[in-house]
Amino acid sequence: MNLKQIKGGWNQFSGSVKTKWSQLARREPTTIAQQREQLIGYFQQRYGYEKEQAESALDKELSCSH
Repeated sequence: MNLKQIKGGWNQFSGSVKTKWSQLARREPTTIAQQREQLIGYFQQRYGYEKEQAESALDKELSCSH
């Protein structure tokens, strides 16, 4: 496991925690942003991407789904 994967795991974990707390507060815009962070963390962990690469990959995936 390299440093990029560790950072990705942390981002995924912290996004998950933020999502749970925001569900309690019922703040949907915050939840959406946090879920995005969680997905970025997943891309970092899974593929060893830097944060910018993960954001770009996520944006590409989201634009293809429409």
